[in-house]
Amino acid sequence: MPKMGDLMDLSNQLSKKMDSTNTDLIMSKKSELQKAHDDMMTWMRDYSEKFPYDYKLPKDVNAVNKQLDVLKEEHEEIEELKVRTLRVIDEAQAMLK
Repeated sequence: MPKMGDLMDLSNQLSKKMDSTNTDLIMSKKSELQKAHDDMMTWMRDYSEKFPYDYKLPKDVNAVNKQLDVLKEEHEEIEELKVRTLRVIDEAQAMLK
């Protein structure tokens, strides 16, 4: 989540660097940046639906274990999203050098 601002900032910087020789490459990278942003927004929305702000832990051990499984899945998903997001940020920054 802390890198979401970087995604849009890099997209804007790439737009300024676009010319007739690199349009396809830059548009492709801008699309990847937008997808990373959209994927994060989707993950946050889905997570907040599963675990709303006022979420209370269940008192039943089985229900807690089930929620723990969901949290583990969410953790794996956000770690994968983090890797993809950092990769596209690195690639966009390299294009700007």
